Amino acid sequence: MKTGTVKRLSVIIVSAVLLAAAVIAVLFAAKISKQTRIQNEFVTKLETEKGRYDESTILLKNTSKYEAELLAKKLGARLRISSNGRFAVLYLDENTSIIDVCRDDRYKKYIASFSPDYKVRAAEAEEAEEENIHIAKWIGCFFVRG
Repeated sequence: MKTGTVKRLSVIIVSAVLLAAAVIAVLFAAKISKQTRIQNEFVTKLETEKGRYDESTILLKNTSKYEAELLAKKLGARLRISSNGRFAVLYLDENTSIIDVCRDDRYKKYIASFSPDYKVRAAEAEEAEEENIHIAKWIGCFFVRG
């Protein structure tokens, strides 16, 4: 090959590598930005609803057994997991709260699968059950054949 051809080929290859690196950097920055937005929104939600959930518990949804076990180990939390591994409960130690975990950037990538463990009073559960029965009866009247 001639020196000019090698030089042009080198420039093309270096340009392609730099372009690929730039695209990867932009995609990575977008992912970090989205995770930060989710983190900020979730922390705001937790602060707004403080007292309505158990601060020492994190519910995980759409997870895997591996992810739940890994996160429990990182947090030093006790773990209860569903038989299919998609849902789990993390019981945090007494010095850690769900809001502490969510503010920590090391756990930012997990926050999308977090949910607070809301407290429910027995009266609320009974009211919801009565309402569901009423709705079921109301819907059922449309399906009764005479």
